[in-house]
Amino acid sequence: MKHSLKLAWRGYTRNRSFTILNLLSLTIGLFVAYTAISYIRFELSYDTFHQNADSVYRLVRNYRSQPYSVVGFAKWDAATDREQQQQINVLKNATGVVDAAQFITSNAPTFVEANGRRIETKNVLTTNTPGAFCSVFTWTLQQGTFQNFADGTNKVILTARMARNLFGNDLTNAVQKRLKIGAEYYTIAAIIDDVPLNSHLDFTVAVSKNRLPYWGSRVYVQINKNADSELVTANINAAIASFNPKLAADPLYKQHQLQPITGIHLTPNMLYELKPPGNRLYMVLIGCFAVFICLITLFNYANLSLAIKSKQGKSIGMRKALGALTASIAAQFVFEGVLLALFALPLVAGLVAGCIPLFNQLMGVGIPTNVFTDSLTLLTLVLLAILLGALSSSFTAISLAFKPILSLFNNTLRSHTHRAFPIRNYLIISQFVLLIGITAVSYFITKQIDFVANKDLGFRQAGILYAYSSPEKQTVFQQQLRQLPGIKTVGNGSSFGIEPFNQVTYKLQDSDAIFDDARQLYLDPAALTAYGLKTTLGNTRNLPEPFTLINRTAAQKLAAKQGVPVESLIGKLSLPNRNTLTRIGGSVFRLRWRVFLTASTCFRCTKKWSRISSRYPVSCG
Repeated sequence: MKHSLKLAWRGYTRNRSFTILNLLSLTIGLFVAYTAISYIRFELSYDTFHQNADSVYRLVRNYRSQPYSVVGFAKWDAATDREQQQQINVLKNATGVVDAAQFITSNAPTFVEANGRRIETKNVLTTNTPGAFCSVFTWTLQQGTFQNFADGTNKVILTARMARNLFGNDLTNAVQKRLKIGAEYYTIAAIIDDVPLNSHLDFTVAVSKNRLPYWGSRVYVQINKNADSELVTANINAAIASFNPKLAADPLYKQHQLQPITGIHLTPNMLYELKPPGNRLYMVLIGCFAVFICLITLFNYANLSLAIKSKQGKSIGMRKALGALTASIAAQFVFEGVLLALFALPLVAGLVAGCIPLFNQLMGVGIPTNVFTDSLTLLTLVLLAILLGALSSSFTAISLAFKPILSLFNNTLRSHTHRAFPIRNYLIISQFVLLIGITAVSYFITKQIDFVANKDLGFRQAGILYAYSSPEKQTVFQQQLRQLPGIKTVGNGSSFGIEPFNQVTYKLQDSDAIFDDARQLYLDPAALTAYGLKTTLGNTRNLPEPFTLINRTAAQKLAAKQGVPVESLIGKLSLPNRNTLTRIGGSVFRLRWRVFLTASTCFRCTKKWSRISSRYPVSCG
């Protein structure tokens, strides 16, 4: 080993330029590989930190052709605290279910006050099953007890960051103190570590209340370890059907399903998701990019090593003539490659510390910025370095160590390098092919990102602000907004491009074709003006109410079904499916409306919504 180290070090110092180039190449290749492996591991690790992750499932309601991550109550937001508890108890008592928790989260800005400090937060979680919330999920406790949170109501769990913001770094006396959230007072029951980044749900404050102030809840169940999830799903659906027969009789209802908690992050197309889901395509792209970079690194090292070692043909021939075994000479080449790759690891650690925080910020992930904190990642990186060094140096070992002695002493070895070593030509060509391929893919991805970023969405995005108000104060609030300088228009209704909305089942009059692919948005005429939507009607302030606008794509689809020109749809009646109920502001009623055309997004406006909505799009000058 000592002799091999001396030979390797002499080779490195004798050809410093080639050594530095190879070292940099290996460093970049290993850094990219580390980033890709860590990113894929992070994406696949979502919610695996929960102790019972393999037996915890989210309850999903399938309605129309859309899965909902929020399970509605039988009486929607009119459900009492007793009725909300009855629904969750029905799930708990289903055969195969160990426990069930329900909660809601709010992204609305809320002020938390304690210890003379007032902090704004957006991640407030409310649960009326505090005991199950702490047993189904696994949170790392710092202060207090989960039992204290489960006992009684108006208790609160703080994350460590929120607790430090309120009480400073000394949290020993924070438990049992009172704080104010919005207009209500709570008692601190526990302080936990910050919710991990690889959690599909996030909160800074968790409060316990008797009733959830919402039309539904996010329901999670823990089943028996050996239970069949499909059988448990059938039991849950049977229990729900007995508790809510009206829902079971709805032909648009497609029953509930259990979704593994560890599969939530990579499952798209779920309405009202807590976080934007992950994308498997990103994992594939980043993984393929890392493979390409590693291949380029391998070919680059092999090409440079082959070029420099070909100058040492006579010394290699001399070693073989003096009795050195072919296997030992080949092993020396591989050893030098592996050793140089291991020398690159400290440089990789420096790149990780400097660049990974930027990557985390860009991708919204939590890849470790210190390669030495995770033993598995460090071991993977070391093994990858050994593999990359061995493969890249094996080209040289095969090409030179196994050559006959006479050919190594031949003077034509250096002058006819490309003729004697045609493998170098393949290596160079392969490098160029990979580089051209990566450049082409990067170009198309860049163009696609640019297209998405600059595409005209059909409505005004700049200068639009959203404000919240209670339904009772809407009229006064809107009047005060109109009096503020710089505000051009105050409208009432939904926000574009921020939140998902329910699908609508609809059909044209005198037609049996039923569609369930519309997304409903509620706007009044002033909101149309605030968004700058262009319609075939011109002035949107004088539209009849109630009315419906659809986008041109929807119009073309309906016209194709009817076999008529698009223009002939104007004035026709569009009816909801007879089993479709549209719910607004706590009341449920059937709708009938007149169809118009617009070249923007699909939405529905009603006069009633302008009296009950609590969100206003405001156009600012």
